[in-house]
Amino acid sequence: MVGKGLFARAPGNRSFRRIAAAAIALLLVEITVAGSGVLGWSGSIALNKVWEIAASVAALGAWTWSAVRHQGPQRRWRQWMSAAMACFLVGLVAWSWGQVVVAAPLPTATLGPAGFLLTPVIALLALVIHAYERGPGPRSPLGDPRNLAIKALDLLIIAGSVVLFVSVTLGTHLSQGWDSSGPILTMLAAHPMAYLWLAAGTVALARLRRGARELPVLFIALAAVSYMVSSALFGHYVETGAETIPPWLEAGFMACPVFFFLGALAPSTGRREQEGRAHRTVREVVQLAVPYLPLIATALFIAAGLLAGLTLTRFQECVFVALMGLVISRQLATLLENNRLLRRAEYEALHDPLTGVANRTLFLHWLERSLADCRRPIVLAFCDLDDFKEVNDNFGHAAGDLVLTSAARRLTRCAGADDLVARLGGDEFAVVLHNVHEPLEEAGQRLLRALQEPHDLNGRPLVVSASVGMTYLSPDQPVAGTDTLMRWADSAMYVAKRRGKNTLAHTLEFREEHIR
Repeated sequence: MVGKGLFARAPGNRSFRRIAAAAIALLLVEITVAGSGVLGWSGSIALNKVWEIAASVAALGAWTWSAVRHQGPQRRWRQWMSAAMACFLVGLVAWSWGQVVVAAPLPTATLGPAGFLLTPVIALLALVIHAYERGPGPRSPLGDPRNLAIKALDLLIIAGSVVLFVSVTLGTHLSQGWDSSGPILTMLAAHPMAYLWLAAGTVALARLRRGARELPVLFIALAAVSYMVSSALFGHYVETGAETIPPWLEAGFMACPVFFFLGALAPSTGRREQEGRAHRTVREVVQLAVPYLPLIATALFIAAGLLAGLTLTRFQECVFVALMGLVISRQLATLLENNRLLRRAEYEALHDPLTGVANRTLFLHWLERSLADCRRPIVLAFCDLDDFKEVNDNFGHAAGDLVLTSAARRLTRCAGADDLVARLGGDEFAVVLHNVHEPLEEAGQRLLRALQEPHDLNGRPLVVSASVGMTYLSPDQPVAGTDTLMRWADSAMYVAKRRGKNTLAHTLEFREEHIR
């Protein structure tokens, strides 16, 4: 599965997709051939073991190569994953030797069970190292109680899946296995539990730590789930007294090392930060899919058990119903959160981030809508703060931001519920007024007085004047375009600046040529 050229350099996203597609296609072909029975039981089992060993060698080589390529924390967790793959390979070789060479259907008296059990323990340790050495990352603006509630629902779904799976499988297997065959068969029955905890631990880390929300972690979780399903079905067949195991049942065993192999090659978000958009998409997919992996695995096992005659107890039925309720609650919480985020994104796209008033985009849309329905007088005022650059130069940009925020707040107080205040950029504001019941001069002076009030800079008063240009459009006037109306107001504002600043100018005849 691993050629010499594969280890020359790290595969990119496109190369990885090709490798993953080829590996999964070969896996499906192998499962089909082994499960068809054309090779007989012995031939199918031998084919399965050859595949598992080859895939495990590839996984061990890929993780070792990945560890060599990285430094620091990225290397450490990959070294632990290499150790986990070594345990898996040792267990697999010992088990395969017993099944194929010694012809023992259940070679429990080998290193196989121990190697298989050590693998999820070491892999989970590697993931913990990876998640916590990467750090929590920058604090997300979504880390509020609503997002925490979704995380809590995810953890409850994971815990409920574990309880249900253990109740349906291991509760019976452990007790009956100990009575019939002693601690060795009990250890075999504990395999699904170990890999379930690996999958559950992966999910919990992905929900709690940003460093675990990566594509390699998702493939590790898929490997754990695939092994867990086949291992649980394996225990069920042993419990029923079967002396041979159907080859198709080992599909999860064959998929497990393939997913481990792909996890070593999968692109990591820490490697190419410049591809931020693609990596954010990967984290979103991981965060969406990973909480449901234990539940999906449990549901698949229960479905297979029901087809084979399994009967759920009242307790198990109650846990399953509770899990469905948690899933529905989680989806509703996600929909509400997404709706809130959409509203927030829309607000941020249309408002100035510093002052909170409308930005140029919303201002132009508002003005176009007002002109399209010109049944009320429209007053447009452009307000430019005088010598604002000196505020930044003398007092710093923090003081300048305070002045801008204060000016926006004062203009908002002067506007009504049907009016709009916008920051067009820099130190320039626009005010759209409707239903003005005072002379244009008085409306402009009201804006000037509000802007002339001293600003409080940590107890020190600072007066920043403004130049205001205004224009007026009545309902009986021909409808002007937004560009024309803005040009009139802008020209009036520059007339006010030429008069000595801290003044007001307005167009009385609504013609640009009337402005001198």
